[in-house]
Amino acid sequence: MSVSVCAFIEYQHKGCWQLYKAIELADREPPYNFAPDSWGEYNFNIYYQQSGEKGLPKDLSIGLQQTIETQLDLYNDDALNRPSWMSLDELINFYQSDVDYQYAHFDLEYLQQLKDKLNADIRVVCWAE
Repeated sequence: MSVSVCAFIEYQHKGCWQLYKAIELADREPPYNFAPDSWGEYNFNIYYQQSGEKGLPKDLSIGLQQTIETQLDLYNDDALNRPSWMSLDELINFYQSDVDYQYAHFDLEYLQQLKDKLNADIRVVCWAE
């Protein structure tokens, strides 16, 4: 069974989380989905476990709430499977602990550059479809 993964970048601005709408990610499905193309059930399961299986953040951005609502309207309950999230620091720690490079990782260089550019905390919210 094929698993599609959705991953979205949020950044903190003035005490609120905002959905990062990168132009270079806009043509993906759904728009701004940051999940690596190589991801499937295996890599998602590993990240889901590493994230602590947190569910959606309680302070989810309005933009991401709207994206989720659209996905639920299109695909019913199958659109949001095992949601969780990780901070950039958590992602970096996991990447550094993968000394044998067993897993496909998010583009951490991109995320670090984005953090520096926005001068803001960053997190990745993800789920399987």
